[in-house]
Amino acid sequence: MAIKMELHPDVDYYVKHRCNQEEQTEFFKQLGLIRTEPVRHSEATVDAKLSRYVLRFFRFGDNIAIFEFDAGHSRVRVLECHRLLSGKHPRAGP
Repeated sequence: MAIKMELHPDVDYYVKHRCNQEEQTEFFKQLGLIRTEPVRHSEATVDAKLSRYVLRFFRFGDNIAIFEFDAGHSRVRVLECHRLLSGKHPRAGP
């Protein structure tokens, strides 16, 4: 079953205008892997400002993309991207 992908407009802007070509290529490569098996190719995280539910994330270059995976609707929605601060890791999920 094909998984539908949705990018928040801020994510689209971030990737196009704040990432270099190498990071853009890595983002779309990782997104392709996420589309095949979202849970296997990502890690859990919690971010109360985005959702009260557990979210997933993947890294691309020095950046992170946070997304929600709705298995019932076969949909991945990328909610936010930002640059990782050196030595700082995203909050781990339960």
